[in-house]
Amino acid sequence: MNATRLAGPLCVLLLSACQHSSERAERKPTAPVKLTLETRSLGNGDHELTLTATTTAALDSLVLKTGEIVKEFTTLENGATRTIRARVHIRDGEGQEVTGTARTVKGERQRSAVTAIWLGVKPPEQPTTVIPLPDGEKAEEVRE
Repeated sequence: MNATRLAGPLCVLLLSACQHSSERAERKPTAPVKLTLETRSLGNGDHELTLTATTTAALDSLVLKTGEIVKEFTTLENGATRTIRARVHIRDGEGQEVTGTARTVKGERQRSAVTAIWLGVKPPEQPTTVIPLPDGEKAEEVRE
């Protein structure tokens, strides 16, 4: 048997495994909260971060964190909205990814959610290599 004849079924098997794993990821339980992270420039490299969390289930507690600010809220109803604000400084000509996190507790179950935005100058994009596949498709390889 030559390599081309083996590659077909192997590619189908790998593609099937990748699809199965992404379907599992879509069904994976997530934190019962919707997060938004917004920023407002205050000038001179200062930014105000606003992290807003809206619960999608009743919770025993919710811990929000962005920048240096961490705040805990207890006994929240489904649909409750909580907001925290923080300030960050980005030096001129630099950039930084800032995150907002939520840790939820309902009974014995703890889950987390994260959102992020980029502030300031973005780093240059990483070079990509295009690899032609035997079936004519092209794949991009990205190294970080």
